[in-house]
Amino acid sequence: MFNALKFVKTRTLLALVLSLFFVSESVAESLSLEVARAQVSRDLRTEMPIVKVTFTNASRKAFGDFSNSNLGYPVEIRLDGESLMKAVIREPITGGVIHIVNARWPPEKVNDLAARLSKAGARVDVERAPN
Repeated sequence: MFNALKFVKTRTLLALVLSLFFVSESVAESLSLEVARAQVSRDLRTEMPIVKVTFTNASRKAFGDFSNSNLGYPVEIRLDGESLMKAVIREPITGGVIHIVNARWPPEKVNDLAARLSKAGARVDVERAPN
């Protein structure tokens, strides 16, 4: 005999499991990283000005884990909600250093960014971006 209550419970459970699967797939992993120091430098190949950002030890480890679990995916780096750059992670970044570069930024913007990132307690947010 058909048990309607059992059918409804099973169907509800299945819907819950499927919704959790799809929600977990669509939620972007986000990470807030503390900056130890930032300085203006030059890209050795292009001679473009870059901001060399070094993370604290705890953030270095966290970013290494994040980059390892997001290989092949685009990520966005933000400061105070402002998108600084988007890039695809090609290999784990375990050294705790990233280079922020934008060919359209004038030298003043690069200097300003390095100064903002050099302030005590500065943090950048890193999040997996949509494909």
